[in-house]
Amino acid sequence: MVSAIANEARVRADELSGQSFETIYFGGGTPTTLNPLQLDEILNAIHASYNVVPNPELTIESNPDNLSREYLDQIRSLGFNRLSIGLQSFHNRDLAFMHRSHREADNIRAVKSAQDAGFDNISVDLIYGIPWHSKADWQHNLDQIGKLQVQHLSAYALTVEPKTELDIIVNKKKLLAMDEDKSAQHFLQLRSWARAQGIFPYEISNFACPGFHSRHNSAYWTGIPYLGLGPSAHSFDGKTCRSWNISNNAKYLAEAAGTRKSEQLGSTDLYNEYIMTGLRRSEGISLEEITQRFGITFHDFFKNESVLLLKDGRLVHSDRERIIIPEAHLFQADGIASALFMI
Repeated sequence: MVSAIANEARVRADELSGQSFETIYFGGGTPTTLNPLQLDEILNAIHASYNVVPNPELTIESNPDNLSREYLDQIRSLGFNRLSIGLQSFHNRDLAFMHRSHREADNIRAVKSAQDAGFDNISVDLIYGIPWHSKADWQHNLDQIGKLQVQHLSAYALTVEPKTELDIIVNKKKLLAMDEDKSAQHFLQLRSWARAQGIFPYEISNFACPGFHSRHNSAYWTGIPYLGLGPSAHSFDGKTCRSWNISNNAKYLAEAAGTRKSEQLGSTDLYNEYIMTGLRRSEGISLEEITQRFGITFHDFFKNESVLLLKDGRLVHSDRERIIIPEAHLFQADGIASALFMI
């Protein structure tokens, strides 16, 4: 697999020609199952094939139990300068329920080991809206993050996807159904805690100390071109073409660099994506941007469709004269955005 990904990097070297790459992100689960030599093979192929700026934001995702001090020292030496750790919770009951192999003590050890290894840009993930969580349970998770003094937090509401194990458990009444009101309360509790900590939301699920937002993820939300390598990886040319690799590992390996599928995004698709991602970000959207990027037809459409939302307070004008969703309604952001989609 490592050789195949490195080969794909070389084969696709002509794509996005002339672009400078400012971020590299090893994600998709637990890339720290690769040893440092394997990571280095992929990095070497990327640097040999593309114009990568000096000292790019270089992130790797991990679970807490994949991070020994020796391993952390080794990946630091490869140039990794940002670490994203999937903690999920500081309650052992939650971790067992999620079938995680780590426990609360592993969370603390992993973060402190990373800090001792010199990582000063650490992001962690938490899950909120867990059915049995009280306000105090969720506060315990937040307090632990505060004590660890990480630079970035991604927090996501627990959701039940159809036909998953969680869906089956809920349907069999072995677990309380997800409580949207509780999730919304936890979300507002999170926002209040983050303000007090000086960790600012720049997207609905993402909070960062000043200067520590994820440059890589921000590129997805703002339409910057990106190149995805490996099974299931998506790419975007920054204009109208999105492509993705086959998700089956065996087929990806059998087809060398992988047979990609692609789609051409029309003006309506691009406008709808702008609305969705823009309203999730703290800076929001603007009529001027809509006019510049999509034309007067979309400007007029948005203006007409947003009248009621502005009137009832689900949308407001920010102090920079951009349109945002106020905090009281942010938890319903997807629904508010969909009301502004052009169908």
